[in-house]
Amino acid sequence: MTLPRRQPVVLQPAPAGRHEAKYVVTDEVANLIRDFAFPWVLPDEHVRGPRSSYVIRSVYLDSPDYRLYRSTIDGLAQRYKLRIRRYAGGSNYFLEVKRKDRDLILKSRRELPAKNLAEVVAWLGQAPLDDSDFVERTNRIIAEPVLDIAYERQAFVGAYHLGTRLTFDRDLRYAAVDDLEEPDDGKEWKSTGIDGVVVELKFFRGMPGWMQEIVRRFGLKRVSFSKYCLSVQARRRESPLPLR
Repeated sequence: MTLPRRQPVVLQPAPAGRHEAKYVVTDEVANLIRDFAFPWVLPDEHVRGPRSSYVIRSVYLDSPDYRLYRSTIDGLAQRYKLRIRRYAGGSNYFLEVKRKDRDLILKSRRELPAKNLAEVVAWLGQAPLDDSDFVERTNRIIAEPVLDIAYERQAFVGAYHLGTRLTFDRDLRYAAVDDLEEPDDGKEWKSTGIDGVVVELKFFRGMPGWMQEIVRRFGLKRVSFSKYCLSVQARRRESPLPLR
């Protein structure tokens, strides 16, 4: 189904801390969910092309002993991830800290103009510790780039509820970070092996009624899902990593 074009919206500041519910569904069900939600959503600011999709690239950082990976695998109630995010067609990088405090997700972000990942890492090595939460946490655990993770995202924001988002992630893949100046087309991308589309419902306070109806109507079963952990595990099947 080709959706009518509507103007994308630029995200506005929203209350701190949100909830995320994740589900893995078939491509057919994902399209049905998208069509059902259409009256309540608008495409987000990064949309590209008629499918309202765009590619997200995130380089994840971790300590030499993969402390951040292990904190998720061990199910710690309070944990965080460090990533350097960029969007297809964009010229800037975004330094992000994604924290989880029990059921609450909190993010901080710093935008950084740079030509490539090497420039970002060089800047991190010289940045004052009080520059940002990202810099402080990176230095605290001596974090370095570990994996480059990419996927295609369809994303929509709530037309009537501030801060709500509905996303569909496909073609999840990863590549080792061996050369900070290596161009994207030179990387050896590998599939994580996930079979399906990752659907995320993101909201503040309570889940809106239309999202509740999506869960009920399509019989969605919530899953615990980490793109970073899934990619690390896929890589471990190829070569040993110093996890313990």
